[in-house]
Amino acid sequence: MGFVGFIAYKESSRDPVFKIQSSQQSSPLDHSQLRPIPPEQYAYANVQQAHDHGEPIDLSKENAEVSRYIQSLNNQSRLSFLIVPGFIPPFGEAMSLNATMKKRLNWAVKLMQEGEASVILVSGGNVKPEGTPFNEALEMKKHLMAFHKVPERFIAIDPYAQNTVTNLRNAGRFMLAHDIKRAKVVTTFVQNIYVGFPTLTLFLWRSRWLLGFEVGKLSYIDERQTAFKPSLKVFQKGPSKVDP
Repeated sequence: MGFVGFIAYKESSRDPVFKIQSSQQSSPLDHSQLRPIPPEQYAYANVQQAHDHGEPIDLSKENAEVSRYIQSLNNQSRLSFLIVPGFIPPFGEAMSLNATMKKRLNWAVKLMQEGEASVILVSGGNVKPEGTPFNEALEMKKHLMAFHKVPERFIAIDPYAQNTVTNLRNAGRFMLAHDIKRAKVVTTFVQNIYVGFPTLTLFLWRSRWLLGFEVGKLSYIDERQTAFKPSLKVFQKGPSKVDP
């Protein structure tokens, strides 16, 4: 929702730097020996639909570490999982990362620092302006690793989503493929209202219109977070009004 760009929040004077909590340590199982779940099980888009300056994004490579890490845990269904959607400014030139996305990432990292989350999934494609060389999810992952010092094994990406509905559908596919049943969406106020009160805002209507089904159950937590439980229907490949 473009109107999000007009809602401002005062940011902390200090950006959080990630520090590994004891709850986020790998289990005794050597997760490096585990085989990552292949993207074909949760991402159906043509690889050309997500690129980094013209080069297709290798999702097998980008999600390998986090897939191994999740599988190494004793109970994936209890994993504390965050979804951070990208943001498309209503106007402007192509840019790698805008202020709104940085705010959302700051809040997600803060939750991780407080032990409230184990893994972040960042979601967003090469959306706007048309022809942009920047992929939202990949740029957010780069920022988490370089600026916040979050290790790669705690970051999953969905580089294909084109809107809020597909942010959650694609995130839901990744979650269920990894036996994760619940998550929190971390975002700015207007988008949070949009997904947190999905009947009132017609989000569920839009999900049905675009996809033919509702992406799952959503419930408002606070001004920055909404609980999400994906529907098994997210694995459907079509027909729909959006790319798979």
